[in-house]
Amino acid sequence: MKLLAVVAVLVLCLVGLEAARPKYIGCVDSSECALNECCMISQGRYSIPTCTPVLRTGAPCSPYIKAINTTVGYPDGNLVVLTDVYMNMCKCAPDLSCDLRTATCQ
Repeated sequence: MKLLAVVAVLVLCLVGLEAARPKYIGCVDSSECALNECCMISQGRYSIPTCTPVLRTGAPCSPYIKAINTTVGYPDGNLVVLTDVYMNMCKCAPDLSCDLRTATCQ
């Protein structure tokens, strides 16, 4: 019974965090973006996650790009939990892959 109460409190806390999401945050998960977009954040300090188009044919890519989960902090004191976001670049479009030889989407 105690475990159920703890789980209920955690769920309520998570719902409260979502409701308090800062307006300047474009996305917190790639599932919030359009079909041909991903949620991307740069390595810059206080980078704002935004929905960004996936890479198209011929675009430079990295075969090692993977979605990450992280928490970022901002000067106003907000901490934002990010899941399934990409660092610096999206992956290639769903019908493409990153060619190891040319490091471009093919």
